[in-house]
Amino acid sequence: MYKISILSVTFPNNKNKQDIYCKLTEGDQTYQTKVDMDTITIAKWDQNFNVKQTQSEITFSIHLWKGENKDQLITETKVKWEQILSMLNATQNLKFNLCDMSLIIEEVTIPSNETQIKQFQKYLSDTGLEQSFKLIFAEILSKKIDRSEVFTYTALRLRQIGDDLKMFINNNHKMSQLLNNISEVQQDDEPDQFLESQDQ
Repeated sequence: MYKISILSVTFPNNKNKQDIYCKLTEGDQTYQTKVDMDTITIAKWDQNFNVKQTQSEITFSIHLWKGENKDQLITETKVKWEQILSMLNATQNLKFNLCDMSLIIEEVTIPSNETQIKQFQKYLSDTGLEQSFKLIFAEILSKKIDRSEVFTYTALRLRQIGDDLKMFINNNHKMSQLLNNISEVQQDDEPDQFLESQDQ
């Protein structure tokens, strides 16, 4: 997977300020973005391309989008992926007959399935969903819930457990605040108690 970041597109001779779209095409994938004609640059635009064949071509094209010339191709350039991949992680400049484009292409690492599974398992454990589902499934078996009602029952119990958990957290937070207040009051009283004992 590769990320294409268009850093800027400049139109030195664009005086009519028509809306212009930039399109990137690789195989059957097409992405487009509007160019802000007030600044005549794109701040940054990222797209991920799942390149199947490094020998294929990617097409960078500029299109008019409004008026009678809607989606009319102004200019385009085709670059072989083989050429682009030899220049990874460095700013590249593509020259059109009407504009210049500055971009950078970086390889994106996709987490393996095993990593995703571990992340999901940790998420289930941290949020309490794993324990909640175990409890619900035990209830379904013990109560012999009909198969047609399993999803409805599960959704209902998840909502109830979520509400109970939220109430527990809120009450726990209030209790923690109360204990902190009591502790602060006790600390404030200690010097007075010490002075009283000295007087006696």
